[in-house]
Amino acid sequence: AGRSFPPEAFLAWAGSLAEEIRSSISYYQSRPGATAVDAVILSGRGARVAGLAAWLQENLGVPVTNARPLEGIGVPSRAGGDVADAAPDFAVCLSLARRGLGVGG
Repeated sequence: AGRSFPPEAFLAWAGSLAEEIRSSISYYQSRPGATAVDAVILSGRGARVAGLAAWLQENLGVPVTNARPLEGIGVPSRAGGDVADAAPDFAVCLSLARRGLGVGG
């Protein structure tokens, strides 16, 4: 359930985001002992933007996927699909909680 934007706004924002990601990857890979970046994982509200992962993958040349922070966590059915849709917004919180509980992540 991704959010859509007008094509011009999407391209301007996604292009800026791709440049920021490229810059971060370049900086990281310039560090001694850095390993190759072979994937990008999106989290936060941007992960909900329809088509963003595919567009970034095409423009960055590496696989791009959305974070799935609820993977391996049982969510009561009464919580509905909204919880799964909003999960990328809370990827950092959920990962820290899982790590604190010794569950991994």
